Amino acid sequence: MLQLSKQQQQQQQQQQQQQQQQQQQQQQQQQQQQQQQQQQQQQQQQQQQQQQQQQQQQQQQQQQQQQQQQQQQQQQQQQQQQQQQQQQQQQQQQQQQQQQQQQQQQQQQQQQQQQQQQQQQQQQQRILPDFVSQIDLFITGTVKPVDKDWGPLGTWENAQAGNLCFRLDAQVNTQSIKRRISDGSSGSFKL
Repeated sequence: MLQLSKQQQQQQQQQQQQQQQQQQQQQQQQQQQQQQQQQQQQQQQQQQQQQQQQQQQQQQQQQQQQQQQQQQQQQQQQQQQQQQQQQQQQQQQQQQQQQQQQQQQQQQQQQQQQQQQQQQQQQQQRILPDFVSQIDLFITGTVKPVDKDWGPLGTWENAQAGNLCFRLDAQVNTQSIKRRISDGSSGSFKL
């Protein structure tokens, strides 16, 4: 009986030990599980950190893209400014050309005015004004007035050439007088 009870005690002790071992194993397993959980948490944290880093990288890329876009916009603005400057230069050139054209036109107008003035002067020389004036004609004859006071009629005849002074009014055509006198013929004309 004593042996039986000892054996039972031993068995109980063994069972207790086994139970303790099992408990220890369970504790170890729990610890392992906890460690695994911790590892998983660490991995999750690492993944989160990686995600955060990726997000940061994406943000940096976006910032870089924005900077590039800003640079492109600045370049476009510079190009636009250059184009505007070129347009302004072209406009200035056009304005200068227009000014030159206007100056040329003014010069042409001045030349035309000068020509007109010259023509008017020539016409004034050919056609006498309303008042009585004196002109010189180079002819191949002499003019003999009808009377000393240069009356209403004048005559000429073949004579030596010379500068002769005529007193004519505006209605006399000096060209026809020159032609008739240089002709060498005799005749008369009305003053």
